[in-house]
Amino acid sequence: MILAHDLLINRRTSAIFCGLPRTRRIVDVGCGIRPCPAFHCDEYVCIEPHGEYVEHLRGWERPGQVRIVHGEAELVSDELRADTTVLLLDVIEHMERDRGERIRDLLKEFEHAVIFTPLGWYEQGDTNHDCWGLNGGYWQKHRSAWQQADFPGWQTTVWPKWHSSGPGAILAIR
Repeated sequence: MILAHDLLINRRTSAIFCGLPRTRRIVDVGCGIRPCPAFHCDEYVCIEPHGEYVEHLRGWERPGQVRIVHGEAELVSDELRADTTVLLLDVIEHMERDRGERIRDLLKEFEHAVIFTPLGWYEQGDTNHDCWGLNGGYWQKHRSAWQQADFPGWQTTVWPKWHSSGPGAILAIR
């Protein structure tokens, strides 16, 4: 299984991510158990709703450099918009459709945003456990499906086949 945070070192996406302008702050929404190491910035903010994941993230916390916030995606609205890039890597499909659309639209207020999601519907397996063997199955459940047309005004890249079994993927950048 390829995790979204691992896609940053993937040959298919590394050139795209390397082309993103550097911003002072990265806000990584729904980062799971680890921040994304491929981005260089002055401040890295992880917003994570699942308490068990937050406990794993605490080891990454560095005052003034890496900040861990236990909360829902809507907390991104509390962050400064200027000089900030927001990441939603394998996150939006875990939200009900209307909530995902609200979060997507909120990201337009930030300098840059990156969304990575499966192309279309992708059924998750075990709903009790997650890919890390933790009790995050509830948070990993897919609740919505996304197509390229769902990101008007965004620069999108679509891979028709991404996962070893299942759908492709969409990378949307603004």
